[in-house]
Amino acid sequence: MPASIFRAMTSRGLKTVATQAPSRFKARKAAMTLTPAAVDRLRRLIDGPNPKLIRVAVKNKGCAGLSYDLEYTKEKGKFDEVVTQDGVTLLIDSKSLFKMIGSEMDYVEDKLSSKFVFNNPNVKEACGCALIPPEMWGYPSWIDQTKAAQARVQMSNDGGVPYGGLESYYHMCRFNSGFFFRHPLLQEYDYYWRVEPHVEFYCDIDYDPFAFIQKHNISYGFTISLKERPKTIPTLWQHVRQFVEDNPQYLPTHNSATFISDNDLTSYNFNFEIGDLRFYRSEAYLKFFEYLDRAGGFFYERWGDAPIHSIAASLFLNQSELHFFNDIGYRHGHIEHCPPEREVYEAGNCRCNPKSNFGNIDLLTHEL
Repeated sequence: MPASIFRAMTSRGLKTVATQAPSRFKARKAAMTLTPAAVDRLRRLIDGPNPKLIRVAVKNKGCAGLSYDLEYTKEKGKFDEVVTQDGVTLLIDSKSLFKMIGSEMDYVEDKLSSKFVFNNPNVKEACGCALIPPEMWGYPSWIDQTKAAQARVQMSNDGGVPYGGLESYYHMCRFNSGFFFRHPLLQEYDYYWRVEPHVEFYCDIDYDPFAFIQKHNISYGFTISLKERPKTIPTLWQHVRQFVEDNPQYLPTHNSATFISDNDLTSYNFNFEIGDLRFYRSEAYLKFFEYLDRAGGFFYERWGDAPIHSIAASLFLNQSELHFFNDIGYRHGHIEHCPPEREVYEAGNCRCNPKSNFGNIDLLTHEL
């Protein structure tokens, strides 16, 4: 099943508190504390028509050796530690309890970020994986699943569309379009780098892309742009035009609308992305996704997340908030970006063939 990995970074590091580890007998009494801000944020994540619980754990995996895992759950595990504070309940996985004892869970908002922060004397950094809840990876109530199944058969047999018959691919596209940035595991993060399996990077990256896009107020960065297969999006553009007509207030004056459409053939940015998660959490993007989701094209056609991201970024962001990462050599499958300019190629110590470059983008770039 095609999958995507999203790597993210907070705008400032986690706080480390130097304390002496509590004794075994006192540890069970300490548990975790929640700040008022964390209580308020958790309440908004948990409350709803179908109330849920969130379980947090620290495991020996991830980029820092230890990783935080957060997941929705319907009920308490037999040995889970229960943290109840100010009417909010949080579960701690029993195997992780002694790694989290004495921690404080906070939620911080300022001009640059909005995120959970774990002030944990036992863990220095946070990174991890989590399960995707069914409401983010499943059929919404308004989708006719029989019609969706018939569409997949037609896509696969008659249309010859890649992954046209793979049901999980449709769910992946919808999740990446409207839910990955809302998953509890990513709530503390501001930026992401999308890394697909089996990709290759051909040039040295001697700077921090996250610090770069933060410095230049960039919300969406990419390397490759190409035309979408018309058979996958026969009605997408008409729905986009209708949304724009109904919601002109979301379009800034200096957007890039002309970049994404040519006689209803939608251009989209390939699966390399570095961006700001706050863009996806904006009112404009959320309204846009909800409108398209109701149209049913994620299941009745085969709308991909790359066109959705690209269209939204081109419509709702100023041109200055977009960036073409020309200096990052990138290849996925048979599609490749290799810097064709000699000075850029040599500066990055690139190991790709410029003659194989898919094509450059005439778009604003930013200096380091």
